[in-house]
This record gives sequence, C-alpha cells and structure tokens, in this order.
Amino acid sequence: MKFARSFWWLLFLGVALRCIGLTHPLADAHLLRQCQTAAATKDLLTQPGLNLTYSIPWLSLNGARYVLEVPFYNYLVIAVAAIVHNLDLAGRLTSILLWSASFVCLQLIWKYLLTDRQAFWANLLFAVSPLGVFFGQAFMPEMLVQLCAFVFVWQILSYEERPTIGRWCLLTLSGLIGLLVKLPEIAHLYLILVFVLFRLERKWILFKPRYIMSAIVTLFALIVWSRFVDHVNAAYLAEWDSTANLRAFIGPLDLRFQLKPWIMLGLYVIVFIFAGPPVLAGGYGLSKLLKARNPKLLMVWLIALMLSYLLWFGNGGTAQSYYNLPAMAPLCALVGIGIAHLLSTGMFQRWAKVAIPAIVALIVIPALPVYAYLFKPDRHLIDATKWVEANTRPDDVILFQLNHRADMVAYPYNAAPGYLSKRRTFIWTDEMPMDIKQMALKSSRFAVVTFPSTSETGALAVFKRWRGLANPKAKGTDWLQQADYHSLLKTGDFEVFQRN
Repeated sequence: MKFARSFWWLLFLGVALRCIGLTHPLADAHLLRQCQTAAATKDLLTQPGLNLTYSIPWLSLNGARYVLEVPFYNYLVIAVAAIVHNLDLAGRLTSILLWSASFVCLQLIWKYLLTDRQAFWANLLFAVSPLGVFFGQAFMPEMLVQLCAFVFVWQILSYEERPTIGRWCLLTLSGLIGLLVKLPEIAHLYLILVFVLFRLERKWILFKPRYIMSAIVTLFALIVWSRFVDHVNAAYLAEWDSTANLRAFIGPLDLRFQLKPWIMLGLYVIVFIFAGPPVLAGGYGLSKLLKARNPKLLMVWLIALMLSYLLWFGNGGTAQSYYNLPAMAPLCALVGIGIAHLLSTGMFQRWAKVAIPAIVALIVIPALPVYAYLFKPDRHLIDATKWVEANTRPDDVILFQLNHRADMVAYPYNAAPGYLSKRRTFIWTDEMPMDIKQMALKSSRFAVVTFPSTSETGALAVFKRWRGLANPKAKGTDWLQQADYHSLLKTGDFEVFQRN
C-alpha cells in the first residue's frame, strides 16, 4: 500500500509529540502503573532465563513474587534496553515504536472504512489526541495491546475480502496476545469478528475446523494463564486472583444507573481523546454515518465499543483513563467523517483556505494544556526518592508513607518509591496488616513521610473534590517515634526518619 505524503508528516508529528517526556523520570501521570511495569521489567532483567513472575517492589520480603500480565511488552523493552542501556528510555522508546507500528496498521483499516480525505482528519486527531500522545510513550503495555487490536481488526476486514488460512492465523494470534495482556481492552473486538464470520459463512460458522480450533486454543490459553496467575499471587497478593479482577472490572449492576461514572466517562473522552472542539465534528460524523444507506463495519465497531463500556463499567473506562484507548480509533474515524462532510459543503468550500487552518488549530491548540497536565511531574516523590538514592546504601530498606496525593495515601501496591529510589521498600498504609507493619518497622533503616501538597484552587481543585481526590490531610508521625525512629531531615515536601 502506498501512503500519502500527509501520512508521513503526521507520523513525524506524532512521534515528535511522544518524545516530549523521553528523558523524564517515570513520575508523571499514571506513575503508579508505569513504575509497576518498569519495576517488573527491571526484575526480569536480573533473572536468568525466561521468567513470567517478578518480585514485589512494595513488599521487601525474600521470595515474594507476583504476576501482572504476560510480559510480552516487558521483553520487548529488554530488547531495546540492550541497545540504549537505559531502562526508562527503553520503555518509552518501545511504546513509541509500537505506536508508530499501530499508526501504520491503522491506515490499512482506513482503506476499508474511510475515504482519503476522511482518513487525513482522522489521522490528525489520532496523532495529537492527548490520551494517545501520553500513552504512546508511557512505560506501559497499552501500545502493544493497541497494535494487536489494530492488526486484529485489519485481519478481520482482509479475511472477509479473501478468507485465507494465513490471514486467519494472524488474526487468531494477534487477538490472543491482546487478550493475555489486557483482556478488557480487546475482548469487544470479537463481536466484530462474529458479525463478519456470520455474514461470510452463515450457519456454517459453527462447523468450520479453523474456527473451532482457534476458539479452543484461545480459551485454553486464557484458562491456563488465569490459573497460573492465581497460583503465583496466592501467597502474597491473594486479592489479585483472576475472578476478583474480573468482578472488579465488571462492577456492581447498580453502578450503571449512577450519574457520576457516566460523567467521568464523558470527561475522559471529551478532554483526553477529543480535547474539546473535535467532539462536535465527531457528533456530526456519527449523524452522517447513521444516515448512510449501507453503513460500513465502523458502525459495528462502535456498537461493540458501547457494549464494552457497559460490561467493564467497574474498573474500566469510567475509573482509569487508559481504558478509553480502545475508543481512540473509531472516534477519530467519526471526526474524520464529520470534518470531511463539512468541508464538502458550499460555504466551507468557498472559504477552504481559512476553514482548513482553523480546523487544524481547533484540533491541536486545545490539546496543549492537556499535555501539560498529563506530563506534569510529581515533585514531592522525585525529590524524596532522589534524597533516598543519594543518602542511603543500596542494601537499605526504606519505609514510605505517602501523604501528598489522594491516590497514594491508601494504595498499598505502589512500586514508584522503590523504582525511583532504587531501594527495597515497604509502603505504609492504614490497611497494612499488623504483622507486615511490625516487619516493616524492624527491617527499615529509614522512613520517608511526604506532606500534603499546598491546597489547590480553581476548576481542577473543585473537580478533584467532587471525585473524592482532594488533597489529603497531614498525618502525625508519633508512630515512628514510638518505634524508635528519630527525625533526620525535614523539608517543605517530606521528612526523613532514621531508626536508632
């Protein structure tokens, strides 16, 4: 397939934007998940052979290991790290390379669904959308899942065109890898597959050996992996079993009838994907798609996406921004359709030289403040972990109590302090079991307590309070003094204690 010149310019723009934080520490948005992935990758680097488990960075106990997901992404990062010799850089570069590959694959999908003009506007939003820009360089496996999803959809479309065994095998493999890494982000695409196969085969879909074998292999792999995860996590993270995770993502039924999750979902989509004005073009594009006499497979994709949101309503797109990444491509397609139709009307055709730059500006400029928000570093954590790295021994165990962020106060699975400080750590929370608390106090040589940030003002502060993420209140440190720790250093952001 020959790509238009605009594709190469947009690919360059997309890669350039994703290099914004290339050399920054992993202390920006979603640092909790990024540092979990980075710490797991770092542990895999130190282990001989091919491993699927990693040590628990927030629980400095010998032999404590756990599983997040099948580490396909982690081993890709390790391969890049062998070239660049910097793990953080390798993680970001790997995600950028995977985003670039998915952008190429997306053009193969647009060939079936969009005209050239529609594809240009869809590509522009896809390249600059804040959600795509940030996670297109984050140390997380999201771009691997996105690439698998795009290959899967592309192979569905090409298989309907020419149903060869080679295309079917690639379709099965890409879908299986995506499911093993992040099932909630790709499972809905199987509805598109069922729709196409039924249109292609009718009732014979249930009797064709290749379909039956693929279904058996996929289900077998998912069952084996889930049992392996349950077995490994049972010792130290029993709450991370497959059934509990599945229930958490689905959430209670009544949650779907509450207003707050729907508002959060709308904000994630409007602010992080559309960044404002393009949502109007997307709505216009949807109206045009609904009026089409022969709706393309894009409508099936959108219906599958809607059902996915309804299914994973607990801990999916309503609770975590990156679970809205599956919506990126179809929503960008709607924007492409909407803008292309607008520009084909008489008024816009007459003022094309003004209208086109104005539309580009309305897509790009509103995204800039969202970039600033997503790439804003956590100075409290950076400064505290830099002090620890510079002033403690590599074999020291450090106890962290993080009071400066609402999402960290009660979160026990925090790999960020250990990864950023390059030390073994315990993360102190009120819910920590008493035996682990006693062990942490006796094992740690230093304790670091961060202080709440200065009170925020403005719309963001109001939004955080509404969401329940207002700045936490300061906590006392008497418990450290009672455990024979004394204050060693106090700054405006954190205090360091040393065990006598």
